Amino acid sequence: MKNSRLMTIALAFLLVVVISAGAYTAPRIEFWMQNYDNLPVQTKLMRELIAEFKKETGITVDIEYVNWAEAMNRWTLVASGGAAPDAGDMYWMYTFTDMGGGKHGPMPLDQYENELGLDRFFPSSLADVKYRGHTYGVPWRIDIRPMAYRTDLLAEAGFDGPPETWEDLIVYGQKLTKKGADGRVERYGIALRSNIDSQQVLPWVWQAGGEIMSADGKTAQIDTPEMREAMQFVRDLIYKHEVASPAITDPSYVETDEFKAGRAAIVDHVGAGLKRDLELTAPQLVPVLAGAPPVGHKERYAFSGAGYFGVLYGTKNVDACVQWISFLGRADVQLRLSQNLNQYSPNLEAARDPYFMDDPWGANVVNTLQYAHTSQHPSPAYSQIMSKGPGGVMFDLWHAVIYNQEPLDDILKVAQAKAQELMDRVR
Repeated sequence: MKNSRLMTIALAFLLVVVISAGAYTAPRIEFWMQNYDNLPVQTKLMRELIAEFKKETGITVDIEYVNWAEAMNRWTLVASGGAAPDAGDMYWMYTFTDMGGGKHGPMPLDQYENELGLDRFFPSSLADVKYRGHTYGVPWRIDIRPMAYRTDLLAEAGFDGPPETWEDLIVYGQKLTKKGADGRVERYGIALRSNIDSQQVLPWVWQAGGEIMSADGKTAQIDTPEMREAMQFVRDLIYKHEVASPAITDPSYVETDEFKAGRAAIVDHVGAGLKRDLELTAPQLVPVLAGAPPVGHKERYAFSGAGYFGVLYGTKNVDACVQWISFLGRADVQLRLSQNLNQYSPNLEAARDPYFMDDPWGANVVNTLQYAHTSQHPSPAYSQIMSKGPGGVMFDLWHAVIYNQEPLDDILKVAQAKAQELMDRVR
């Protein structure tokens, strides 16, 4: 009788286990991703990766594509407490983390560092996933700004390699600048970026040894000797040495168009996608395109924007999300993402694949990664400081430096006060 009762209990327990197992549903997560290059190609690739991931883990990933035109607004809403996915393809982690205040936006993943495998990435790229002592995900694309130059024009001027310092840039610029019989410039030695924003101002400041704010994001550092030296140097390139066009503040000026038209021999900070652009619009220039890291001064830095895969506050499936972004961080997956989405991966193994290294331009982009300086800054006011258009601190500063040629001391004092006021508001 006793054995029969025990048998009944055991069978009942086994039945509960079987029913529970049958009722188990593998996690399902929602993932947002920006659209890149060719959406149909991206959609096909991501469908394949999601299927492979589900086969490996049983986890289902539902993906939603976010158009870049609305991405900033959507991620700002997420960080402000709006509707959020479980995980996402994100950027501006410093800003959105501060904005979220530990309740919304990017979620720290410190206890998952081993699973994330951050030792697989260029050390410089980790600046975009680590903030205030916490880890927020894995980097996956580096929007680095190398130098581009025309080998034919440099050879014509007697140069067998690119400039490496500020002083070199002046010398090269003078020899490469070409004037007509009437004295008008037909070709400038150097094309500065047309963006009146962080991508144009910051690299010069970094190379002079400066930053625009303190490491804690509380103090503006614009009225400094380093900023003054950087702005004087750029102004001199235009007006003293006459090797760069003063038209860069004109909205119609596009540095890559000047380069393609033969009106500029060097672009010191250019998008990594320049070669692809030339292949589509000026294929005759591809054979004479070459690249190098941007020139240096006290430091040698290249502007770097970055995207990373992270997890959002509010998800109930953190473990599943970590598995997904770790999968996306694998070298083989990063290489496929790079190849299909026309991006450059910070994954060490993927970046050193022959796909990149057998191409001189690609090898240059990868080499420039060692000089990457994150464009992120530790203050929610950063986006306002860098806002494009009148009223933006850096926009107004750059316009005053280049277009109005106002006294630098006055320009920097005004910019310092405006930036500090914005930073004080968000403390």
